[in-house]
Amino acid sequence: VKAKYAIPIITFTYKSSYYSQEVDMKPSIRAFVWFVLSSSATACPFGSSGGAPPNDTVHRQRLRHRLSNINIDHHRPEQRELQLEEDCLTEDTYDAIYSDIEAMSAVLADNVSRSHFLGGILRLAAHDFMDFDMNDTAAPMGADGCIDWQHEANNGLETIWCDDGCPLTQIYQEKYSVMSRADFWVASANAVIKLSSPNNELDLKSTFKWGRVDADQCPDSALRLPGASDCGQVQDVFLNRLGLNWTDAVALIGGHTLGRGNSNFSGHEGIWVDTDAEATIFDKRYYEEVLRRAWVPRNEGTDVQDWTWGGNNDGSPRFMLNTDMCLLFDIET
Repeated sequence: VKAKYAIPIITFTYKSSYYSQEVDMKPSIRAFVWFVLSSSATACPFGSSGGAPPNDTVHRQRLRHRLSNINIDHHRPEQRELQLEEDCLTEDTYDAIYSDIEAMSAVLADNVSRSHFLGGILRLAAHDFMDFDMNDTAAPMGADGCIDWQHEANNGLETIWCDDGCPLTQIYQEKYSVMSRADFWVASANAVIKLSSPNNELDLKSTFKWGRVDADQCPDSALRLPGASDCGQVQDVFLNRLGLNWTDAVALIGGHTLGRGNSNFSGHEGIWVDTDAEATIFDKRYYEEVLRRAWVPRNEGTDVQDWTWGGNNDGSPRFMLNTDMCLLFDIET
């Protein structure tokens, strides 16, 4: 693996009282929420971006799938659902999701578990919308509450959303099944961002819209997710298919500041920041790590080659993927 200096893409400016002048988190929030919040959704009471749901057979169906039917093999009859107009989400419901995720996070034993849980919710929402392809009018996919559970790109998400014992799934089934899964995942990701941001300042409530339609099958959706090999993956997924620019793509990848890699799931072990505690905070630390550390290749000659510095770090080695490092360097593999 070779790396040579390229023109840095990370060029954000200061606009927030609690971030330094190196990185502006506003583009990060804008890029992350652009896809998870964009949909043909009726927004009440969070704004207006559409009319009542269509009065057809599909949208008149109010029954939600039972938890036992959300199977990881997802070989179910195709059915799409949209909550009815009279089931309009209230701000109290939105706020309750935040409170429930805050409570679930608080009882976790340590920062390793907490970073996995919070980062996992963010990853769940991201993997739901990152299969969007603006060029495929027949099957654009996107935020539709559907994950290809059998594909290795989604390994580990079954510890966040599952039939057997996943708190997030359980609380959805017990309290929020009037919402589509897609809406719930977005609201949960919003809750994570607020909960893990400094002073809980990154509140996305004013931008939230409900009405995303669940898909029960999304064949080959994981093939649209970015791999970890090089910046070609970033360009193909974020620019060519999602329609972002490079600044927004850099901001979206900044979600790696929260959470961790697990060798049992992705083959990559560690955290993108310096400590386990920092891996529970949604801030600009990820960008500082990319810029300031002396990164060296790890696992060379394997399918899970990545970058590291500083040794084992008490079981949480620092690491970056090629798709992280290529934001600052040209990566040749």
